[in-house]
Amino acid sequence: MTPQGILLAIVLVAFSGCQSDRRESRLERAFTPSKLRTDEDLVVEAVSRLESCPAWSSVPPGAGNRLAEIERCLRPLSHMKTRVVREAIAKFIETRRAATSYSVDEWSKLFVLNRQLFNVPERFELGSPPSASGWQDVPQGENWINLLWPFTVDALGNPRLTEPFGGYLGGAYGALEQFDLFEKHFGRRIVIIR
Repeated sequence: MTPQGILLAIVLVAFSGCQSDRRESRLERAFTPSKLRTDEDLVVEAVSRLESCPAWSSVPPGAGNRLAEIERCLRPLSHMKTRVVREAIAKFIETRRAATSYSVDEWSKLFVLNRQLFNVPERFELGSPPSASGWQDVPQGENWINLLWPFTVDALGNPRLTEPFGGYLGGAYGALEQFDLFEKHFGRRIVIIR
């Protein structure tokens, strides 16, 4: 082997080692404990999203861009573990009640979230536990109710928040109870990413 060949071999080995070290250091950085998010971290993130998300009940009719904003705001929760989202809802309710500000605006966020998370049907036969409780304008017939409302399903099967808030009558919305019923009866929705 010529001296230039030896030099080239040394440079190639050294260069490939640098690339390997560079890849390993990127992997090490990505998986260091400070970069891993615990379930606790995700709960905090989910509560923060619920706090900052606009209330569906505050969106005036005809403001489709605001409905899309709510949908985008809540969508990351669809990719979190069920137990993480449930714990976040419980903490959100607890903190809002403590601040004496747990009312229709907060209920509407959770009402929308429950429908975005779970594979609820548009047409559900009455007589079974899940219901829309005191929400107004929910499409229903003599023996059925649209549990997916205020969402409609797009061509890919994803829910889209399309309907305006129509009012609420009655006692406090049982968001966690409905969460549990929807999980038990319908399971999580599979979201198709475009």
